[in-house]
Amino acid sequence: MFDDIQDLNEYQIKTLNSWIAFRDNSLFSFKLASSKVDRPSTITGIGGTIIEGHDYIEIDMEGAYQNSDSNFAKMAKEIVEKRVKSVGIDTSVEKYFPQNPTFIKDLEQYKTEAREDAEKKVRQTDYYE
Repeated sequence: MFDDIQDLNEYQIKTLNSWIAFRDNSLFSFKLASSKVDRPSTITGIGGTIIEGHDYIEIDMEGAYQNSDSNFAKMAKEIVEKRVKSVGIDTSVEKYFPQNPTFIKDLEQYKTEAREDAEKKVRQTDYYE
């Protein structure tokens, strides 16, 4: 895992990109995190280019990625489904990894509390009619 790669120097970026371009190893993978500002170059050490979708997958971590309709959630579900099936488990991911009922109940409780707190704060402002 490499975090804040936008802060790496030119040579570090080229080296990292060269490692990514050399996709001939199934024993490890790289996880890179970068800001959208000052995004680093995709040039390798020998002047080649790594290509999104071919050499790497980009995930927008600033977007809404934690809901079940997001592209990230769909991709994660597909990966888990493939892995579960690859070990011979023939059931849905939802059945194999059920939601914790206590967690769901707590979420609903805190959602209600947050809504009530927000409504109370709005009533205390000049904007409330």
